[in-house]
Amino acid sequence: MKRKITIYALKLTLQQYHRLQESAVFEDSAKLSDYIYRCATTLGLPYAHDIKYRLNYNKRLKLVDFHGYWRYNQWAYKNDKSEILDLV
Repeated sequence: MKRKITIYALKLTLQQYHRLQESAVFEDSAKLSDYIYRCATTLGLPYAHDIKYRLNYNKRLKLVDFHGYWRYNQWAYKNDKSEILDLV
């Protein structure tokens, strides 16, 4: 099986999942801090709120949930246009 997402990105996502296991958060997910949203906007990774939503509705994370930076073969997903330096 070919890996598509780096191990480090998966570990960071797992940390977000573990936040859901904290007793205070388990009882009331509103106690998740708002800064967790930055995980998605800054890092391009799924964050705890998103993971909780997917667990509640029995949905899975998909490749598109991870920014291309975290993919092993990130350049394979670029369009086929020539880069400016390729034209020189």
